[in-house]
Amino acid sequence: MRQNTYIEGFQERLQEACAKTGLSKAEIARQCNFDRKNFYPGQHVMMCPAYIARFCSFTGTDANWLLGVKR
Repeated sequence: MRQNTYIEGFQERLQEACAKTGLSKAEIARQCNFDRKNFYPGQHVMMCPAYIARFCSFTGTDANWLLGVKR
């Protein structure tokens, strides 16, 4: 059985990281080789780890920040 996961504030931080690039989500998704719909996986579902890694690498975003990991 697949378990849904949700991290508080993830979508807001994702939006912030996208905005800093100056590119549309569609363009970022194209450059990262995934579909734009992956930015909207559902209210209580996260992007898969591989897409998060590609996104962070492309945008220069810290994955810990994006995922809300406290240091």
